[in-house]
Amino acid sequence: MGIKRFRTPVVIGLVGIGMLVALGAWHLGRTPESAQLPATFKASGPEDGADAAADKNAEARQRLAKQVADAQKSARKAAQAQDDSDASPNGSGQKTAENIQAIIALRDQATAESVDTLSQFLDSANGAERAEALDTLGYLALQNEELKAAIFDLLAAKAADPDYPERGGALVTAAVFGEEADLLPLIEGFADEPTEESRAIALRALNFVATDESVALLAEIAQTTLDPGIQQDALAILSRINSPEALEVISASLDSEYDETQTAGVWALSRRNDPQHNELLAAALADGKLNDESLAVIAKSGSASSVIGEALQNESVSKADKINLLNVIAANSAAASGSVRTSVAESVVPLLDSSDPDIQTAAIETLGKIGARENLAEAIEPKLKSNSVLVQEAALYAYAQYTTPSTYKPLKELWYDEDQQVRRTAFFLSSSFLNETDLPELERAVEHEDEFISKQADTMIGYINQKKEIEQQ
Repeated sequence: MGIKRFRTPVVIGLVGIGMLVALGAWHLGRTPESAQLPATFKASGPEDGADAAADKNAEARQRLAKQVADAQKSARKAAQAQDDSDASPNGSGQKTAENIQAIIALRDQATAESVDTLSQFLDSANGAERAEALDTLGYLALQNEELKAAIFDLLAAKAADPDYPERGGALVTAAVFGEEADLLPLIEGFADEPTEESRAIALRALNFVATDESVALLAEIAQTTLDPGIQQDALAILSRINSPEALEVISASLDSEYDETQTAGVWALSRRNDPQHNELLAAALADGKLNDESLAVIAKSGSASSVIGEALQNESVSKADKINLLNVIAANSAAASGSVRTSVAESVVPLLDSSDPDIQTAAIETLGKIGARENLAEAIEPKLKSNSVLVQEAALYAYAQYTTPSTYKPLKELWYDEDQQVRRTAFFLSSSFLNETDLPELERAVEHEDEFISKQADTMIGYINQKKEIEQQ
């Protein structure tokens, strides 16, 4: 089945494990009574004696048992009183908050009775309560192996119910802890539904069961969806699986006639800077398959230096193609991380020695735009003296961003360049770093035939001498 074109852009966010967030909320939202509970276990003082300590510990256990029973009773009562809470808007809001607190309190009580109570909240008319109950059930399943099967069955039933409003949440929660053999039939049910929303939910669940057994389902989603975001996420999961079958699906996207599909496949392969993935990308690039948008994705990724760098050093790649690749890097790699920018710059530097001035110029301009973390002044400096005006000007502007107190001196040699723009730019760039050691060159420059440089040199001499006098006071 061929990969189809997309019509509707939808942004699909990857699933986060809400249970961990809710756990933090539980710690922040405990009632004063429960927050003070550990105080009942303080060690007895020497004056109490062993009997007194035993009595206090027994009393503490009784208090804890009572609090657990009260919390369960409160949760059951809250679930049964839902209809009454809807009578008044203000009362409903307060009651919902109380119910959610009761649900959260059950996280401390990993029992079958707690699961039964939470199952009642799953049928609440309030969406916030249903969502909190789902999170709490997932939390309990992760914390207690004995409850896992019962909780999975409960969530699976809700996920399979087409009328249940939180069926997607039930599926994803079950996917966090469920067994793949039990999950795949449920996920397939969502993927087979005729809506992109259902496919998106299926993908969220597949994030937790990314194995060889899920390749066929992921391939089907990638090849039939009309949503570019969904296809991109499906291909990304396949790249994580990284099996021959998974890579075959992604490779097919590189041959797609649709730009969105190809770009999605390139994005999936370029995310990890994996040698095998880079090999697929490099082959597609060498065969001329990749469009400029796909090249832009690579230029921003960790695969840039391996994939594009290899092409830049390949003698069989035409001059036009190399310049186009350099332009793509210049336009996109600046948005990449510092390490990517540096590695890309390293792959461009060898082109500074190209025998073709046009390639030299394009390479220098690229180095001036990508902003490598390492100072490239040493690599660019020889080109400041190039016989090609275009190469020299490109080198001068690229050198500007790497000009520091330790790299500015080569610019002084351009103060007397034949090109007015070159010499004035060189003087301007170096002026911020001139100091007492540069006075001989400045005194000579006062006699410069270029009036601009002559006046600026005289001004700099006055500034340096004044600074010297102040420092000597």
